[in-house]
Amino acid sequence: MIDISTAIDKIIEESKPIGTCEKDLMESVGYTLAENIYSNDNLPPFNKSAMDGYAIKSKDSLLCNESENICLDIIGVIKAGDYFEGKVDDKQAIKIMTGAPVPDDTDAVIQIENVELDGNKLILSEVVKKIKQ
Repeated sequence: MIDISTAIDKIIEESKPIGTCEKDLMESVGYTLAENIYSNDNLPPFNKSAMDGYAIKSKDSLLCNESENICLDIIGVIKAGDYFEGKVDDKQAIKIMTGAPVPDDTDAVIQIENVELDGNKLILSEVVKKIKQ
């Protein structure tokens, strides 16, 4: 048996380019692109949530630790296809569904499974990382 780096070297040595050809999209199954394709449009044209959860300011979670939870006010819901035109202030959260636009004044989404609720309050027990700059 040979080690992986030797195997990779042998594959590269024995591989020979076979050229390129043009194929109709429906006939292209099993082929690999010869060059990258880029879209002229940035879709979706907004930062969208990849999960159901709560959009927050990540800095609000920085004081969380094993012995101390943080409580945030839930101020609304953003469903996929909706836009939130309000403002999310410090110590506030907004429920957000998968595919919905993340409000500009938030920078993190915490999964719905990772929080506790107490009425209209969101209880955080862990630090949440930023999702956008």
